[in-house]
Amino acid sequence: MTGAAGGRTRATTGTLLAQGTEITLTVPGAERVTATWRISLPENIGFTAAHSTEDGVDITLTGHQVALGNSRFSR
Repeated sequence: MTGAAGGRTRATTGTLLAQGTEITLTVPGAERVTATWRISLPENIGFTAAHSTEDGVDITLTGHQVALGNSRFSR
């Protein structure tokens, strides 16, 4: 990651964690080293991948519409 943090220019490696309904970003040397955001996701949607790009991060979400192990039929 490069840019300004705390009034100083930074060039460091950061960590992005997308898990459950939260995204956490950790940037060593920043005024606020870790920031966490809660995200409202629809039911059965989850994070599956994150890739750095030249100008940001692409986050992939995958959804499943079938709940396995449930049945609406009975005898």
